[in-house]
Order: sequence, then structure tokens, then C-alpha cells
Amino acid sequence: MTLCLRDAAFLKSFNWACLVVDEAHRLKNQESLLHRVLSKFSVNFTLLLTGTPIQNSLQELYALLTFIEPDVFPETQVEEFVGRYHGIEKHSKAADELHAVLQPFLLRRAKSEVAAELPKKMEVVLHHGMSAVQRKLYKAILMKDPGAFENDTGKKMKLQNILIQLRKCVAHPYLFDGVEPEPFAIGDHLIDVSGKLSLLDKLLSFLHTGGHRVLLFSQMTRMLDILQDYLDYRGYSYERLDGSVRGEERHLAIKNFGTQPIFVFLLSTRAGEPELWGQSA
Repeated sequence: MTLCLRDAAFLKSFNWACLVVDEAHRLKNQESLLHRVLSKFSVNFTLLLTGTPIQNSLQELYALLTFIEPDVFPETQVEEFVGRYHGIEKHSKAADELHAVLQPFLLRRAKSEVAAELPKKMEVVLHHGMSAVQRKLYKAILMKDPGAFENDTGKKMKLQNILIQLRKCVAHPYLFDGVEPEPFAIGDHLIDVSGKLSLLDKLLSFLHTGGHRVLLFSQMTRMLDILQDYLDYRGYSYERLDGSVRGEERHLAIKNFGTQPIFVFLLSTRAGEPELWGQSA
């Protein structure tokens, strides 16, 4: 995509027969640079590849639709679209209508069609508490007290985007600069300081004993760094894939996980679609 944006002026001079956009969730914002640039290309047919078109918000879904068929879904009618289908979770009639609208434009690849031998997904939600450090930081975020995050240099962190900061706090307090002890030495504190990681530690111990293998997804690559330290500490084998991994290394990591007894695969949800991993789980 970087090359496409860099050479956009040259590429726009052609009349393209087909435009295929992989990782098309990058187009879910109508105001994004990629959406605005690609919309100006002369294209006869457009194909968007994405793993979560329906899971997006209505605004994001409409951005994908208007990219495909701007004449049918004009940018100016996004508010009308959102208003019409708002609350479809509670109104089956509106949901059926939206599905009918999407049907000519959406081809779904369901697990039952491409991997019928896989068992049905079973979802178990586990709740966990927070450590004392997490509770302290969580309260400081809510109270907008940057002094609780003062690091060794005396600089105080700016608490912007409260929801993101709370998510980081619940995941692991070491995601904040200056919270982890210095000089850093790996140890049980890495686990004990996070309620989520403490629970995960118990789960992985149970699964490892049973001979299972695990995929761990995270939107935060820094959380993957912490998990990587944890897996090294516990002596668990793993592979890792995120947006910084090059193509050849990506294929090698996937191949290793599929052919070798590797326990954990660390995966950034921005590095690929979860559907690709069904047969490896």
C-alpha cells in the first residue's frame, strides 16, 4: 500500500480492469488517505478482501460499500444509512433488510464451507481481577492524575484517549513507560503484576500439560513483547507474527507452527485475518 500511495500520480494515469485490495479494513474510514487516493483510480471492477466486513460499525461498513459502488452508496448518505440500520441487533426486520442489501456485494467464506471437518467454535468467557498495581493505575487514569505515571526522568505521561489507557492498564501495567522495575530482570513479577497474565499463566500451564497448542491474539504489539518475555521465562516454544514481520518470515513462521510441536503462536490482529489460522489451531 505504501508503494501504491507513493506512485499514485503515475498509477492513476491507467484505466485498470480490476482492483483487488487485500486487508481491505484499511478502507473503513472514508477520510483516510488510502480511501481517497484509490477512489480516484479508473477501475472497471473492484474486489475487497477483508475478514470482518459485517463486524465493523455501520459507518465503517458504509465506507467499504461506497468504495465499491459510489453511485449506489454515495458518500453523502452515510448518516442516512447509519440511521436506518441503527440498532439492528434488536430489530430482526432491519437486520434482514440489511442482509438483503449486502447480498449482491458480499461473498462470505464460512468455515463450514471451506473446513467442514473442524469442530464448531466454543466460546468461554473468563473474568479476572486486577493486581494492586493495576487498580492504582486504573484509578489514576480515571482521576486524570498523570503524576502516578512519573518515570525516572521526572517526566509525567499525558493521559490522552482514556479508553485506550484503560485497556492498556487492564492488559498489563508494564505497557506504561516507567512502571516496570529498573534495572529490569525477568521474574514472577512479570506475571503477578497483571491479573490477565496471571490467569493466562494458569490456562497455558493446563493446556501445555494436555498437549494442546494455542493462538494468542493481541492488537498491541507491545503486549506481544511482554508475552514473548513471559513465554521465554516459562520455557514455552512459540512463533510470532505481526505487521513488522516480512513476507518470507511470515510463511516460515506459519509453516513451523503447522509442522513442528510449537506450543504458542503470537499473532497481532493487524497482521492477518483469524480465519487463516483455523487449521493450525
